[in-house]
Amino acid sequence: MDYSSRRKVIWSEGLLIGPHHFQQADRYHEQSLQLRVRPLAPFGWGALDLQIDLNTLEQRNAVRLERFHGVLPSGAVAAIPEVDDVPALRTIPTERLPLFSGQLDVYLALPIDRPSGHNYRMSGGAALANDTRYVPAFANLVDECSGENEQTIVTA
Repeated sequence: MDYSSRRKVIWSEGLLIGPHHFQQADRYHEQSLQLRVRPLAPFGWGALDLQIDLNTLEQRNAVRLERFHGVLPSGAVAAIPEVDDVPALRTIPTERLPLFSGQLDVYLALPIDRPSGHNYRMSGGAALANDTRYVPAFANLVDECSGENEQTIVTA
């Protein structure tokens, strides 16, 4: 990990602000949170709520996640399907089924955070959805102070 990329942004008078400033501020705050929480709960990750479609598993030899709320080992938070997209159905090859003998390990993963870039799949980009950490979506938000002035922003 390049710790210099985790340094705090200096917000000064006359600063011409660009996306890099907000991205760096976000990295700084995420890292700061991890450094504070990890010593208190070194294994502070896991599933709070998990639901797998058992019919799909039994009838189609495929795993389909219906619901997951939890924290991944990296500290990333997931709320499927309320916030995050449901992962694609994963078929288990028939020749591998005898190996499971009543137990099947399933891993939920997220591409690693790349401070050097390529974390977002932008429209028209060649990256696949599973190649990037975030997939942009549009959200219509109002000003929290006035409750007015709705704007469309890109979120992930």
